[in-house]
Amino acid sequence: MAKADESRAIRRVLIVGADFRVVEEVRRCAIAAGVEADEVVSLMQARSRWSAADLVVVADDQISSRLSGSLPSRSGVVVASADLTRSSPWQLAVSLGASRVIDVVGEQAALVELLTARSHLKASVLGVAAGSGGAGASVTSAALVMTAAAQGLQSVLIDADPQSPGADLLLGLDQTPGLRWDHFNPAAGPPPGDRLFTSLPRTGNCAVLTRDRALPGPTDASLIQSTIHSLSAAVDLVVVDMARGRGDVGAELLPACDVVYVVVTCDVRGATSAMAFIESMRDRANLRLLTRLRPGDSLDPDDVADWLGVPIAVNLPHESGIISMIDRGEPVGSQRRSRLAAACSELIRGMPS
Repeated sequence: MAKADESRAIRRVLIVGADFRVVEEVRRCAIAAGVEADEVVSLMQARSRWSAADLVVVADDQISSRLSGSLPSRSGVVVASADLTRSSPWQLAVSLGASRVIDVVGEQAALVELLTARSHLKASVLGVAAGSGGAGASVTSAALVMTAAAQGLQSVLIDADPQSPGADLLLGLDQTPGLRWDHFNPAAGPPPGDRLFTSLPRTGNCAVLTRDRALPGPTDASLIQSTIHSLSAAVDLVVVDMARGRGDVGAELLPACDVVYVVVTCDVRGATSAMAFIESMRDRANLRLLTRLRPGDSLDPDDVADWLGVPIAVNLPHESGIISMIDRGEPVGSQRRSRLAAACSELIRGMPS
């Protein structure tokens, strides 16, 4: 089931400000709460990270910024001040739509409590990565969102591979108008999730964010992460098709995913390739295997899982008609009674809550 109206722990706070006293007190509270903190000195520098953080704490010295009223709307914004007798913290809170003003001198305990609270995000975020070339991670990602959409869940496929031929091809949406990565301004960040969802190429409950094939895809991990966070507040399921061979981007996206499924073929070459990939992120992600046993593969899926040290979420079926389906412009996963759709339904039922 999707995590509608449930919550997740705050893992990252963005601290914005140049007032040393305020920033230092917020930093201390973040350390006390065990929360990772990013720091920038201005709202201009914060724009690209604005939507990615679970909580944003803005020092009241930012009242003079011309951006204070033009940043994307989001929840989880707090204004911090060392002097609440001044008007600046209250004016800044109004312009940012902040939920609270905190006195860093006398309300440190309240700020720690905020940092250890839980942020309300609606979506489950699933990463899908290929353990080896040709494993079928992109096809699996597309089938997941189509299957979820058929069950009434608002679902988005995010294509995080700058070399991808375009995830819209897999969903039959390559001729459908809508926002693509090249329409985004990395400095401004993504729009609010509900508006973004309705602006993407989509069919029913299923939408996709991918690149224009004439232009390069996304390479800014902060923008991708901000977009995931923005959509997480508005939809039921976000599936991230992660780039193989772009470890820098993938590593940045791991904290945004509730679980990362690694698609592995059951042959020596595929399993060996997957081992190096898995070791690079074993301690940074909740990993599960999707094992694909193709005709002629020599290894048993359970033996592959034991060797890699990662549990199997589901065994993916081999379906020989997938390529011809894509060539005909038919969405992957649109055949609801297929074995692939059944495997995806099992994954959706087991999504982390």
